[in-house]
Amino acid sequence: MKKAATILIIDDNKIVRSTLEESLKLDYQIEFATDGSKGLEKALSLKPDLILLDVEMPNLNGYEVCEQIKKHPELTYTPIIFLSSHTSIEQKLQGYDAGGDDYVLKSGHTEELQAKVKLLLKKKYLKHQIKSEAKEAELVAIEALASSSELGQAMRFIEKSFAIGSISTLAEQLFRMLENFQLSGCILVKFENEDHFFSSNGQTKPLETDLISLLSTKDRIFDFKSRTQFNFSKTNLLIKNMPIDDPIRNGRIKDLIPAILSSLDEKVLALESEQSLIAQTSELMDSFNLINHTLEQLASSLKSTQEQSVQILSGMMHTLEDALLGMGLNEAQEAYIIKFIDDAVNETLDLTDTRDELESSFSTITSSIEQVLSKQKQSMLKISQVRKKSEDNLDNSGDIEDDDIELF
Repeated sequence: MKKAATILIIDDNKIVRSTLEESLKLDYQIEFATDGSKGLEKALSLKPDLILLDVEMPNLNGYEVCEQIKKHPELTYTPIIFLSSHTSIEQKLQGYDAGGDDYVLKSGHTEELQAKVKLLLKKKYLKHQIKSEAKEAELVAIEALASSSELGQAMRFIEKSFAIGSISTLAEQLFRMLENFQLSGCILVKFENEDHFFSSNGQTKPLETDLISLLSTKDRIFDFKSRTQFNFSKTNLLIKNMPIDDPIRNGRIKDLIPAILSSLDEKVLALESEQSLIAQTSELMDSFNLINHTLEQLASSLKSTQEQSVQILSGMMHTLEDALLGMGLNEAQEAYIIKFIDDAVNETLDLTDTRDELESSFSTITSSIEQVLSKQKQSMLKISQVRKKSEDNLDNSGDIEDDDIELF
């Protein structure tokens, strides 16, 4: 039987501790600490799977305890959820800077707390599985950085972005480049009226998504401690470990990233236009099918009407001929009336005998529409083939490097 995850609750309020225990005890093993100092000691000895940490406590507050916990390698990846009666942006920034993963109101719903606990534990287990791969990738990134210049890699990323056909691949290539810069971060991409979040760590924390969205209305470049957010119309990039101890390199990165994101913005707009063109082509084809069906129905209706008219007029002539015999008219009078009606019937038939002309007109219209659709399909097929070939070349070319770019 799988062992239940251990949750350490650090809170100086007995009622809050009891409430939290009632919410979680059925699914998890619960441990307690009544203040920050005891909580820090118990976290180091217990090594829990997740920590619920009160913000406002005597002596050590929640932010200070979180910073101390995160300094220990064995607890670096332990999820921490702050408990507070307030969730202003300033408090969220302070909690995020201290190393927290999420924030919940003490007066919040039990279901919300359970859902957040479950999600963060799942992310922790996934992160643990890929930890060894992440370390290996970090070594590769350091090697690549040693043999490539930042400007060359930025140019290579912009060049490769032209061949990319999805925003997820764009984000993946961007994070590969940032790894070579020894940087990590998260990005918000606004695509087709929806927000898409991506992280260099694979999983975006709830607190990160909140912060990126809140800071997206700030200046083009917004700094807070070692973090910097770059804001553009289609993309918002949060760099989590800017080299603030190296002002020259920090400034160089601040010059490079806006140029990269400007190109990325244009690429997102191009992808939206491409998706719009595909949707329009599909709508055009549906409209053509509807027009073609309507024209066929109209032609059939006209043909049926013509045939019925001929039958009606022909019947009327036979009835009239029989009726004239009993009217006592002389031959000249009968001949005059029959000729008059016969001429009128022939004129009527001539007017209704337009089926061939209508079918020819319908055929011309449908042929013209089919030609337009054929050209549209060929254009879309060509775009698809070029995109596929470019993405195949992208897959075969490996990580972003600048060894084939001559800067000067």
